Amino acid sequence: MTKFILTIFLLLSVTALHSQPKITIKEKSLPIFEKIIVADMLKVTVVRGKENSIKVTADDDGHKSLVIKVKAGVLSVYQNGRAQLNFTPGPANIHKAIIDQEIVITTAQPIERITISGNAFVKFSDPNTLKSFGLRADDSSDFEGTISCETLSAHLTKNSGADISGKIQKLKIVADSSVARIYNVTSDVSDITLTNKSRLNASGKTGVFMLNISGESRFEGIGYESRDAKVDAAGRSDVFFKATTTLVLNAKERSHIVCTGLPKVTQNVTADCKIKIR
Repeated sequence: MTKFILTIFLLLSVTALHSQPKITIKEKSLPIFEKIIVADMLKVTVVRGKENSIKVTADDDGHKSLVIKVKAGVLSVYQNGRAQLNFTPGPANIHKAIIDQEIVITTAQPIERITISGNAFVKFSDPNTLKSFGLRADDSSDFEGTISCETLSAHLTKNSGADISGKIQKLKIVADSSVARIYNVTSDVSDITLTNKSRLNASGKTGVFMLNISGESRFEGIGYESRDAKVDAAGRSDVFFKATTTLVLNAKERSHIVCTGLPKVTQNVTADCKIKIR
């Protein structure tokens, strides 16, 4: 009977622990910043507003190691003592106490650059409109947002990812062992590099499309229409895209290329490649 009562008590204790309501732990105004750094498995949503501020919602213990600081126009949000975390990047290693934190950053000005690392996630809830935007994501981190700008440069490494939409005059993406998606993007020039089994899905429209792909990477962009395209493919990579006027194609090492739009083609292709122009 004693063992039965003890079991019931433990079950009720665990249930109460997991049903504990979240409360707002930190909410404060911030000085002006144009760049954001997020690290250490944190999840951040960025919204536009009239004043700069940050709000953290968590359980009673989830906020204690959180560091928030602004220096030289850069807002940094990370866990204190992050060097001692010693985690292996990957979704399975995200700590529950950190998942339970909800961090909302309100900014009165456009954000020029986002740097994310250590399984962190940053989302723009509202469109970010400015002259140029930079993104760096490492160590299984992710970004999601709508950007309208003249130039956008994104660098993704170590199993990171990005979902990007918007009107971008010049788009540059470099992905190494990472995954990206560009959707409903309108651009004048798209310059994309994929290496080490990277993946990129694309939809929208661009004037000039340049792709350098290798290391068993894959570009899926039949729905991403370009006027003129230049594709360099190697290392058993797969490329699916659309070009309507011209295509300069260099392919080797058993790469697989499918192009729709019936462009005028200039090609240098080895015999082990599979090429289909239609």
